Amino acid sequence: MTPRSTHFESFEDHTLLKHFLLDSYLQAWASILLEPHGRSRRFPRVFFVDAFAGAGCDAQGNPGSPLMAAQIADAMNVRLYPGAVGRETGMQVVAIEEDEARFQQLSECLAEYTRRHNGFVFVRKGALGARMLRGIRKHAPHDPMLFFLDPFGISGLDGHLLPKLLSEKHSELLILFSDEGAVRLFGKATARAQDPEAKVTAAEQQRSLFGMEDDIAAVAAARRASTRVVAGHKSDSRAKEILDRAFADVDYRAVMERTPEVSRQKAMIDLYTSLLKRSGAPYVLEFAISTDEGRHKYTMLHASKEVRARAVMKDAMHRTRNRMGLAGPTLITDTPLDEIVELLRMRFAGQQVRWTGDIPSVRKFALDETELWQHEFEALRGALEPFVITERPLRFQF
Repeated sequence: MTPRSTHFESFEDHTLLKHFLLDSYLQAWASILLEPHGRSRRFPRVFFVDAFAGAGCDAQGNPGSPLMAAQIADAMNVRLYPGAVGRETGMQVVAIEEDEARFQQLSECLAEYTRRHNGFVFVRKGALGARMLRGIRKHAPHDPMLFFLDPFGISGLDGHLLPKLLSEKHSELLILFSDEGAVRLFGKATARAQDPEAKVTAAEQQRSLFGMEDDIAAVAAARRASTRVVAGHKSDSRAKEILDRAFADVDYRAVMERTPEVSRQKAMIDLYTSLLKRSGAPYVLEFAISTDEGRHKYTMLHASKEVRARAVMKDAMHRTRNRMGLAGPTLITDTPLDEIVELLRMRFAGQQVRWTGDIPSVRKFALDETELWQHEFEALRGALEPFVITERPLRFQF
């Protein structure tokens, strides 16, 4: 049984972590955008688009991303739109699946929601491409949309589609990026391009020049190696095609060829992050998901166009990090603290400002305007000791 053919038997630990992150962010995202502000709401309607929805749940009935989103939307809509939930208000869910068997399972899984007369959950068969996106945008041209791209490996990712997905101001992407899978595909694609028969030819030439008996064994060994290389690519003969589609016009091959093998997974993440920024998302967060045994599985990438969205996702990632047992004060940001201190001095020059509470505050600035994560804030507080003027409440003079 494979994840491509039917239900998962049961979700693995790393998948549950991914679901925890999605659940944390979805609830905050929808609530912020739909909650009343004064006499009006910020937006009457938001869309969660699950582009690789799968079967909807595992064999035990545990919710996958589309069912989880439907449950969140149902609770959110009942709370915010009592008696008035419909297709023009609240949180809407679009679940897309291309595989026929999984599409049927998905339809059954979400039937409770799709059969309602005031349905806010929609199941669509196919792939999220330019045509389907136009159909969604025609129905909701300017509504905030969170696109969840969770393919099997990186097959299905389309770099050319990213600017279209991010074309609206309130569009966001949450992507499962299989950096490990991308490196593996690169190995297959480049090995195929090197012509495995070359070793055989070289060995045969050596034999013809020297006529040594040992060369017969060398030719045979080269032939066996060639056969193994070719056979190894039968499992995914489309490696280069998949990578070319995922990275669009990015010259990933040149970067990978000059990158040491031990650093290639991080290089793949950096390349895709750069592609997302070029596609219209100035803010990209990355979050590594590992198994309970500590083995890296993939990286979640969040791409957004608004500072507030980045701050909310930071909070969701922080909670997921704590769930993974990584609650310590380790400083992991690539941004040196002295640069962040200088940013604070420029922003609050001549002002007194609290650590938290009042707006503006140091903590809010760090969350919204810097790369620091919540678990790094204590390190920032330590770097700001020269600027402390009162301890209760903690206040700084810049």
